[in-house]
Amino acid sequence: MIKHPYRGDGIDGIQKLAKNYDVSFLSNLYFEMLRIRLVEEAVADKYNEDQMKTPIHLAIGQEATAVGSCALFQNSDLVFC
Repeated sequence: MIKHPYRGDGIDGIQKLAKNYDVSFLSNLYFEMLRIRLVEEAVADKYNEDQMKTPIHLAIGQEATAVGSCALFQNSDLVFC
């Protein structure tokens, strides 16, 4: 469980909160957000080639929501979409 939830107090609050987490944990969060962005940009670029015959829904700009929501999952957790 997160001991110090963000309370909406701006960048100062975020910086104070970040000090409670390991640098490798925070770096991994950033890496995962970047990976999602790069994959979605590649999908968007290829979509216009008309090879994909299905609508797509990109989450560009919402990467942190997915990464943050999944950051504390355990291997035994189940997720349904």
